[in-house]
Amino acid sequence: MSVHLARYSRPLQWFAFMLISATFLFLIYLFLSGDLSYLYVWSYTATDLSPIYKLSGVWAGASGSFLLWVWLISAIVTVEMHFGRRSKDGPGRNLQLAISCALSLAFLLLILPMGLFAPTVTGPADAWRLALFPNGHGLALSLQTWEMVLHPAVVFAAYAFLIPVFAAATAFLFRGKGEWKSTAVRWGRCSWLLLTLGVGIGALWAYYVIGWGGYWSWDPVETSSLLIWIVLTALLHTLTRYHEGKEYSLLAPLLGIICFVTVLFAAFVTRAGGVWSSSVHTFGSPLGQGAGQRLLDVLSGNATVLGIFLLMFATLSLALYFTIRRRPMIAQEEERPFIVGDSNSMLFAVALLLFTAGVMLLLLLKNVDDTATHNFDEFNEKLSSFFAALMIVLVVCSSWRDIGSRRALWLGIGLSIVSVLAAIVGGLTGFYFMAALMVPSFVAAMVVAFYRATRTIVKRSWRKTLRNLGPQLVHLGIAFLLVGFVFSSFAQVAAANGAQVPVNVGSDLKVGEYSIVLRELSVQNVTPPADLSYNQVRVMRFDVLHSGSVVQKDAIIANYYEFLGTEAAKVKSQAYVHKSLGEDLYLSFDWQSSSTGLVQMKIVPLINLLWTGLVLLMVGVAMRIFVLPSKDAVSSGQTYQR
Repeated sequence: MSVHLARYSRPLQWFAFMLISATFLFLIYLFLSGDLSYLYVWSYTATDLSPIYKLSGVWAGASGSFLLWVWLISAIVTVEMHFGRRSKDGPGRNLQLAISCALSLAFLLLILPMGLFAPTVTGPADAWRLALFPNGHGLALSLQTWEMVLHPAVVFAAYAFLIPVFAAATAFLFRGKGEWKSTAVRWGRCSWLLLTLGVGIGALWAYYVIGWGGYWSWDPVETSSLLIWIVLTALLHTLTRYHEGKEYSLLAPLLGIICFVTVLFAAFVTRAGGVWSSSVHTFGSPLGQGAGQRLLDVLSGNATVLGIFLLMFATLSLALYFTIRRRPMIAQEEERPFIVGDSNSMLFAVALLLFTAGVMLLLLLKNVDDTATHNFDEFNEKLSSFFAALMIVLVVCSSWRDIGSRRALWLGIGLSIVSVLAAIVGGLTGFYFMAALMVPSFVAAMVVAFYRATRTIVKRSWRKTLRNLGPQLVHLGIAFLLVGFVFSSFAQVAAANGAQVPVNVGSDLKVGEYSIVLRELSVQNVTPPADLSYNQVRVMRFDVLHSGSVVQKDAIIANYYEFLGTEAAKVKSQAYVHKSLGEDLYLSFDWQSSSTGLVQMKIVPLINLLWTGLVLLMVGVAMRIFVLPSKDAVSSGQTYQR
């Protein structure tokens, strides 16, 4: 059977890859050549747009971004099929490749209902399109940034990298035996790196470029991507302890399947067209008033979204089936003593990660009809305590080898008590409760991470040193990321509790030791190039002072509007960020009148810890991916050990 699977899956995969590649290249050609006779091209480009933004217009819409994802899936399946590492488990690998090929073909079929190459004008009723926008409707101004050129491609590549992981895990659970770990580790780490990079790029874009008031809003699209990251993190942790018949023999491959379920869920949320009322960047906008009606509108009106929805439930059902069928695997695992050690410390971390992911999913489903503000507040309140617990588990898991199992256990208990006391004291003294809760475990995590980093040095082997240093950088990055998130979210100091404040020309606005003096509000009517959809720029010019001293004179924030008659629609907003080592001053504004601006001004503390944490995460996992193990490690089978 496995021979027949391999015989038919290879030519089918080549056919699918060539067909999808030809379609994708043709769409790129249409965008670069400016062929506006196709509705999708007309909708997301303009003839005067620069080539790089014409290219990014290919994946600016729902259809093109889906085609990009499907092409990446097909390319990765083809690479794994023809250039992947050979396995001694021939039947298992053949089944894995057949599953990958079937998924590639399934996604190819989901493209067909999208109408990607529909004409711009199909009759007199559509003639207005080329009459009003003869050079193309153009790409949204907020998408004309390097971040939005890279962000979708990086995230979709991360999603596609999980296809081999899913196929290998499914093949293993179907047969109940076989080698799948090397495939899961190889592609899982690459996916984790790209997903971290993609989420980081999106956060930078939201914070610095478009003035959304922050880097993270718990928008359903953002949250669903983070859900993948957390489940994938749990999977990679189980794989460091995975031994067939000993540890995680069932949980690890199940997580490989669940990772793909969360990818499909994220794809559904992104294309759910407003099922989540708090989302600001999904595709589509159905008219149903309730969440159930909006869901029905989406599923009945979009065959591709319906296909993703059905595939998600089919995959979830597959995971449940294998859970029941392969339960005897758990009984064969070795019992773990109730002390801190390799087995239990990893179990604590995995359990907490999965519990956090479960709470995130429940909140996401619960808040389907909530406003963005309430959704943001509830996510922050509910999840920050889990982040504090994760920090404590991180300290315990990282320190037990050096201080012993029992001492590590007592360290965790002591940190928990000290953290709670710090939070109580912080609340009584006016300090921020959640920020105070994180401080003790963060200090401990820093000490442990730096100490363990010094212990990774292996004389006369830079490869071993770098590979051993990688996990320590990842753990340190997680500590930086969590503390940076909690402080920048809960310890902000904002004017009027974050609301917009009317400020007149010549007046000032103070927050903490910072103040601004509004110098001028001006309106500039412009005639932009055809590729930019605005005709008015409203500018606020101001001075920035710290402790009474001017730190920047004549700073500017410009908002872009499309002014038609008496109505002005904001096309793009900007933010002003004054950075220092320990905090950022963050400003945005809206227009009220020629003499008054509505200013939002706040101090965001320790956000540099968050950006530093993201960098450390990517550098650490890159060391594990790109620094090849020594020949001795490969021959002894230690390539994928922690």
